[in-house]
Amino acid sequence: MNSVKEQMKGKNKDLHYWKTKKFFQKQANRKKGFYTSRDNDNIKKEIKKRKMWQIYTYCLKEVLDDNPDIQSGIDVGCGMGNFLLEMIQFDQLEKIIGLDFLKETIDLALENPELMKKVTFIQGDLLDMPFNNRDFDLTVCLNVLHHIHIDDLNKAIEELTRITNKCIILEIRNNKYVFNLFYSPIILSKVYRKLPLYSTNVSEVTSLMNARGFHLKKIRGKHNKNWACRRLVLVYERTR
Repeated sequence: MNSVKEQMKGKNKDLHYWKTKKFFQKQANRKKGFYTSRDNDNIKKEIKKRKMWQIYTYCLKEVLDDNPDIQSGIDVGCGMGNFLLEMIQFDQLEKIIGLDFLKETIDLALENPELMKKVTFIQGDLLDMPFNNRDFDLTVCLNVLHHIHIDDLNKAIEELTRITNKCIILEIRNNKYVFNLFYSPIILSKVYRKLPLYSTNVSEVTSLMNARGFHLKKIRGKHNKNWACRRLVLVYERTR
């Protein structure tokens, strides 16, 4: 019986990742020419208007200011490199990697000459990244974890912590958000068109991080109370 359950679980995960891949391939096809159809200043202004962007950039600046010895960084699930445009502004980051699971989105990123000069792009899987232990001083993983199957959250955290020497900035969809019962089935279903999404919470993620030698340094959201935030950015530091 257990083997049957394991087979069903595996099939469900395979289907989930297949749907996720197809969804983002379509998104990438729609965004062809994003970097070539306008100048960089207008692109950056458009990106900065996005939800959570000020929180993302604030956390990045804060981590780098507090840790001047950070010299390398990776954006895991970088997509077409939007947040990498922020990371390359910091001269202390001498080595920057953008990793994404889709060739199509990396191809979009490579259309931007500013990114091509400073970033090395690699196609790879968050759950099995092609890097050595503690390869990067800083790991960033934004707007990604909710696309990882809930059964793989532990593996995702394991990989993120494995490759990180100092600090991790990651974003979660908060399952303690007070309006989840309304937001998830009505709003998200329209945006992601029935694509399965998985939420978690600060306690669950922090427990996994603590077990791997990281402690929670900061929580950032649109509001002061975690329960009022649909999305949260968490900053962790290595303690051992």
